[in-house]
Amino acid sequence: YLFLKLGLADIRFSTFFAIPLFLFGQWYFYKMSSEALGKTAGLLTLLFASTGYILSLSWGFNIVRVWTWILICGSLYHLLKMERAENPSQKRGHTLFFYVWLALLSYYIYDLLLYCTIVIFTLKALRVISWSWKRLVITWIAIPGALFAFHQLCIINELGLTLWFQDWAYTIGNR
Repeated sequence: YLFLKLGLADIRFSTFFAIPLFLFGQWYFYKMSSEALGKTAGLLTLLFASTGYILSLSWGFNIVRVWTWILICGSLYHLLKMERAENPSQKRGHTLFFYVWLALLSYYIYDLLLYCTIVIFTLKALRVISWSWKRLVITWIAIPGALFAFHQLCIINELGLTLWFQDWAYTIGNR
């Protein structure tokens, strides 16, 4: 989207930037897996996820979903590191990155936000993270809710209130 807005519609140019982002996302996947399971298990998990053996082929490389690896794995990695950090400055850094990746995830694609929500609530239920249920619920309502509202305002600004309302009526009416 950003490349199109800048007038760079060439697919080769987009791919030039998408490949490093995809590799960065795989690095996050490895870091998240190794933080939770250990380095060897992290490498094996990355191998299976990258090759589609665990039915994650939709997470494979394509330009549309290149952010999937970064946003989900980045959020989970920084949440785990935030929980285990002993140094206050490291804790603040991981907290910042967790909220940034969570905000981008909630703005970028809603089904992945739902997936990440299920994972994080499961981590809470299994006592892997020590957040209170109140803090967890408030975080999950505040960040995605505020960004959803901001996104809707951007659409209204770009298309106008009439087209926005027609889109909502069409979406709700067809369900």
